[in-house]
Amino acid sequence: MRLVINAREEHFPHESMTVHDLIEHRRCMTPFLLVKVNGQVIERTRHADCILKDGDQVLLFNLVGGG
Repeated sequence: MRLVINAREEHFPHESMTVHDLIEHRRCMTPFLLVKVNGQVIERTRHADCILKDGDQVLLFNLVGGG
């Protein structure tokens, strides 16, 4: 499967995977992670249910605060 993640094309041996699987694979599980798939924000409660398809565009944002 081919995904475009943060504007970089990546290939995976899986035929399908969820957003949760992708986050675990990339080891980016943080409490302040925002995920968009094809321009749509995916709520944290839907990460395990949102199935990614070949060619999907995924943006992963690690939100940080500061002062």
